[in-house]
Amino acid sequence: AKAMVVTSSRKEAVRYKLQMDKYIAACGYTDVAALVAFSGDVADHESGPDPFNEGNMNKRLNGRDLRRAFATEDYNVMIVANKFQTGFDQPLLVAMYVDKRLAGVAAVQTLSRLNRIYPAGKKDTTYVLDFVNQEGEILEAFRTYYKKAALSGITDPNLVHDLQDKLDAEGIYTAEEVEAFVQVALAKKPKQAELLSKLTPAVERFRVRLLDAENHKDEKARDGLRLFQRNLTAFVRAYDFLSQIVDYGTDTTLEMRSIYFRHLAPLLEIPGGKDPIDLSRVILTHYNIKDLGQHQLPLAGGDGDDSKLAPLTAVGSAKLHDPDLVRLREIIEKMNELFEGELTDANQIHYIHGIRDEMLENPVLAQQAAANKRDQFAASPDFHDAMMTAVLNSYEKHKSMSEQVLRKDNVKAGLKEILKDLVYEAFAKARPEAGAVPGP
Repeated sequence: AKAMVVTSSRKEAVRYKLQMDKYIAACGYTDVAALVAFSGDVADHESGPDPFNEGNMNKRLNGRDLRRAFATEDYNVMIVANKFQTGFDQPLLVAMYVDKRLAGVAAVQTLSRLNRIYPAGKKDTTYVLDFVNQEGEILEAFRTYYKKAALSGITDPNLVHDLQDKLDAEGIYTAEEVEAFVQVALAKKPKQAELLSKLTPAVERFRVRLLDAENHKDEKARDGLRLFQRNLTAFVRAYDFLSQIVDYGTDTTLEMRSIYFRHLAPLLEIPGGKDPIDLSRVILTHYNIKDLGQHQLPLAGGDGDDSKLAPLTAVGSAKLHDPDLVRLREIIEKMNELFEGELTDANQIHYIHGIRDEMLENPVLAQQAAANKRDQFAASPDFHDAMMTAVLNSYEKHKSMSEQVLRKDNVKAGLKEILKDLVYEAFAKARPEAGAVPGP
């Protein structure tokens, strides 16, 4: 029997492989060995000075293909990062350990690696240990394809043409610039500096428009630039899909734009486009593993029998998410990670907002927020004292969460990271020049 470990990145796959080998050696196991599968080289200086790849991590391959090696008795665990997560046929797979967010068709394709039968009744069960996904989401993904799957309509091959016209009309780039870039990109050994020079005019036009929108506080123009940025990626994805099934003839404009957009999109940055809460400095010091039990996911009886899949439609017509709602969801997720127990979203939001509002009444913090940058503001002893005072004052209403803050340094540090942004921004909005008061 064999197992697969599904990780969310190549670096995670490298670290899983190193730790699993270390654990196997420490336990003295002679009948357990793990393969790791990922493409290219991975630089992880925390794990080692040299790049990692399949060749130097799978010592016993001896020139064999990973699929063939895994089929032998030499290996019984495969650690993957996208590669072999789909389209991999190994009947001996009976277990899957999932440490990656899965949704939609990706969930179906990944978990379906286990559905290959093995002769003589030797494979009579399979199981999945999932550390990330909710059973309801997985069930919903499978119901879409249960028994039968049909398209409710036909995908219009002209979608990419429509999106091309929309992007061209923005005037961020010219057709001549696209062609010049592609000529360099398709050369045998293109130089990075030359590639960047061909992209610079478009990047500069985008930057000037963004600066103008910010100077005039033109949110409509700013949102338009953000949609342009997203539509570049939408075009590349749509063309990659449609070009496999649609013959676009001798027209090379789509292919050239796909190459150009793929390189241009990562260079267009909009500050503040993402949620402003920065949790990158939060250090994981403790974690809990909770047994959420075994769950049966019956497909029969759902509404998936008669459901049809939607074709590709209206590419590039997406609307931007409300940043306040995105931020609220992010806060709830971080609170869920920090605090233990059965806590509702409402309780956690009331708790964090109650502490924030009490800290906003502190005149010393108001002065420090006006005179310091965000990190300097949060590093002040006055900030810490005000936060802990507010935690103590909320003890009666939120006993469980307040006790965790008082007892656990990691919870205290995580709460401080969330409050740093909430309190600092609220003070900034409340200053006279901002013309606003703290929002909810």
